[in-house]
Amino acid sequence: MGGSSSSQQQATTTSTPSAQQQQLINLGMPFAQQYAGSGGIQLPSQAPIAGFTPAQQAGQAMAIGATPTQQGVVQNAAQGTNFLTSGAALDPNTNPGLMGSINYALDPIQRNFTQTVLPGIASGAAGVGGFGGSRQGIAEGIASQNEQQQVAGTVNSMVSQNYQNALDQIAKGAAVAPGVAEAQVIPATTMSGVGDVQQALNQALATYGFQSQLFPQMQPITMAEQLLGLSSAIPGGTTTSSGTGTAQMSPLQQAIGIASIGSSLFGGSNSPFSNMMGGLGSLGAMFA
Repeated sequence: MGGSSSSQQQATTTSTPSAQQQQLINLGMPFAQQYAGSGGIQLPSQAPIAGFTPAQQAGQAMAIGATPTQQGVVQNAAQGTNFLTSGAALDPNTNPGLMGSINYALDPIQRNFTQTVLPGIASGAAGVGGFGGSRQGIAEGIASQNEQQQVAGTVNSMVSQNYQNALDQIAKGAAVAPGVAEAQVIPATTMSGVGDVQQALNQALATYGFQSQLFPQMQPITMAEQLLGLSSAIPGGTTTSSGTGTAQMSPLQQAIGIASIGSSLFGGSNSPFSNMMGGLGSLGAMFA
């Protein structure tokens, strides 16, 4: 009964780039279209990785060839350390070198005893008419004790000195062995170092060749990105907004509107016209 109302609104906003922006857009779009029509990036068939050089391969072969020698040095050092720390180096029976040194040191003592001391005692006893007597026996016994003490002192001194030398040899052998083993690969390291320099140059050339093949394919899109990116950094042009709209009201709402105008023109809030309009307003509210 009260009818219906309808409204329709439509707004359009249009942005127009500035002359400088449009100039950059015009320059960048052909590059973007060129890239779009190229079908994408085609990677080079050869990967940019430089292989081993002949010098590197030779150095590797030399290093492998030095491995048995290194192993021998390490094994000899281990065997020598075991020999020195096991106690065998301190025992003349298991240390031929020590035994030979002791025999060499005792030989003058024993020859002096048999060739000089004993004949001297016998000659002295014969000179006094006591050859073969008890006095001669006592003198020979004393001389023999002295000779045994001298032998024991010499042996103990040599064993003690050998013990100190063995300790020094243990420390020196353990310290020297790694360096000796490592020195076996010095030629291989030198050869490989030359190969490393050569490979670095080859890698630089391979990388340059790879990039030089990609650059022509990337150039269009790179130019497009730079030009279009510059256009967005420049202040824009103008923005225009436009809109249209229509609205319809029911006859009752139209009458209420007219009545409101009449109330303001022909009376106050207590006038008969105002009271009638109030009733119409309430009625209109029911059917709106």
